[in-house]
Amino acid sequence: MIAKDIMSAPAITISPDATVLEAARLMLEHRISGLPVTDASGALVGMITQGDLMRRTEIGAVKRPSWWLRLFTSDGAMAADYARAHGRFVREVMSRSIIAVEETASVARVAELLDQLGVKRLPVVSGRRLTGIVSRHDLLKALIAAPTAPAPASAYSDAAIASAIRAAMADAAWIDQAQIVVVVAAGTARLEGRVSTTSQHLALRTLVENTPGVAAIDDRVTVGSSPA
Repeated sequence: MIAKDIMSAPAITISPDATVLEAARLMLEHRISGLPVTDASGALVGMITQGDLMRRTEIGAVKRPSWWLRLFTSDGAMAADYARAHGRFVREVMSRSIIAVEETASVARVAELLDQLGVKRLPVVSGRRLTGIVSRHDLLKALIAAPTAPAPASAYSDAAIASAIRAAMADAAWIDQAQIVVVVAAGTARLEGRVSTTSQHLALRTLVENTPGVAAIDDRVTVGSSPA
């Protein structure tokens, strides 16, 4: 699944020549936290978000750094703060450093960027032309998409299931495989051994539950440090 499959389109956009007041009204009307800014050709030229409008002179929330902090702040940064607080037009307030994803970006890549950047939405482009918006909400579309039905448990041998569990454990950096014994009989995975924390125990169960062919778990794992 790719960004084009889950994005919201057409995106709600605003012109760089629109006023900041128009941008705020549009965000409120559509209950969104940001707007892509596009030129007359549909090319993406910026983004304006609620965060860009938090330090405004109209509401008396202009950021006023102390005199000593100004000594270490560049003229460019102070000028940008001034424009963001006083600018009347979107072009004066918008962020021009834009991170967008191509329509063909994988959903996994979209999720990674949303997490890394700490943002709620990303513009989707084809070349420079904006084609949609993908948000954290849109990721739910990928989550609820009907998965391919797994093969019945009877299609897997006990030996194959046990081997798959051990292979998955070997790839998991959060557990010591040598501390866990896995035995599979009639599709039931019996786990014995010890882990240090509850979170490791929960993750181990999750790993086993997601192994194809596992019908049930006989969990005999103990949690905590080994007795002295």
